[in-house]
Amino acid sequence: FDPFDGALARATNKTSRLGAFMDSTFDRAGEAVVYLGIAWGLGVRDIEGAASGGQILAMAALAASFMVSYTRAKSESLGFSSGTGLANIGLAPREVRLVILVLGLILTGLAGGVGTMFYPNSAGATAMFGSLALIAILATLTTIQRILFVYRQSKKQEVSH
Repeated sequence: FDPFDGALARATNKTSRLGAFMDSTFDRAGEAVVYLGIAWGLGVRDIEGAASGGQILAMAALAASFMVSYTRAKSESLGFSSGTGLANIGLAPREVRLVILVLGLILTGLAGGVGTMFYPNSAGATAMFGSLALIAILATLTTIQRILFVYRQSKKQEVSH
């Protein structure tokens, strides 16, 4: 339905900057879900044949992190968040995600790494999986916070016009 929402908005004269922001933001999220599904389907299997969760966590953290940056760039390009900046909105801006990632990598290294498919190191894998899961969750929450911020800002701008 993606090709039709913009055409419908234009045909009914219901276009808005908020609609443009939401459309492109959800386009990126939908695209990320497709790649996550591919990563899961192509995932490495462990010795018993079960899918390994490491690749899906890494892809989820990557996709969620990109969404944080994308919502900021898109909102600013549409004229939202000027003066306040979206960089200060949310639980996990880039600096927080980098600290979590670096700490996760250090802890994984101190625990001896994640091991191999046939000889996993559970302490190292736990540290890495934990940091990736935390990044994915916090970045997703940050994206939601930024979407809500832009939504509220658009409503304030409608009232002032």
